[in-house]
Amino acid sequence: MTPLAKRLSALGLPEKDAQVYLALLSLDGATAQLASKETGINRSSMYVVIERLIKQGLISIGTTHGVRKYVAAPPEHLLQLAKEKTEKHELLSKNLRTMLPTLSSKHRGARYRPKVTILEGRQGLIDGFDDSLSLKEGYMRVISSGPEIFRTLPDYLPPYVQKRMERNIGMVGIHPAEPHSMNAFKNMPVSKDLDTHFFISEDRYRFPADFAVYDDKTIFMSHTFLFTAFIRSKKIAELMKTIFDLAIGEARRIGDEFP
Repeated sequence: MTPLAKRLSALGLPEKDAQVYLALLSLDGATAQLASKETGINRSSMYVVIERLIKQGLISIGTTHGVRKYVAAPPEHLLQLAKEKTEKHELLSKNLRTMLPTLSSKHRGARYRPKVTILEGRQGLIDGFDDSLSLKEGYMRVISSGPEIFRTLPDYLPPYVQKRMERNIGMVGIHPAEPHSMNAFKNMPVSKDLDTHFFISEDRYRFPADFAVYDDKTIFMSHTFLFTAFIRSKKIAELMKTIFDLAIGEARRIGDEFP
């Protein structure tokens, strides 16, 4: 195969089609027999190739003195074909992008994969808290970073707690036993019927970030780096609830309960 035929083949034209097209282009039209002789392609294969090239508009049929000849289309037609293929692929890609969410939802494995969402900035922290106001279980399990929360969201927390109380959403919490946090809790509308909190000495356990689990969601919040990470997975949430419930047993043994 000639270098030019190789280049056409690399662009998507089958090897034999490229050879025949180039031969007909050089001959300015030829019979199937002559094209077969020029390219070394046998006659039976030649007619199959010619049929493909005709369908693509790369060759046409002419007659000279009653003899059928095949004539190559101008090379510009190759450029038009490439343009049409590009447009077709772009349309296909566009349609696939549109269909992807639906196809992904039907993928059997996708139903069991955790869905992770990262919310950044102070607003991301607020959105994380707001999400918990729509929980279905009735209460959430929480480990807080104590003073870090009150430092980043001092004005947001009191109305948030009020909304939580109004919606009868309870909380079981483990918190660091430091004065700022404990005083803040005393000044909030905490309900004995809805909430149970345990304060643990920071000498024994550290709480560098916030953690919450409810429904099928596990949430981590960093007030240092200002982000909220949501992990949505029923299995992971079940595991974290189990771990938290085990921790509550220890918190009840060593901590101070409030209210």
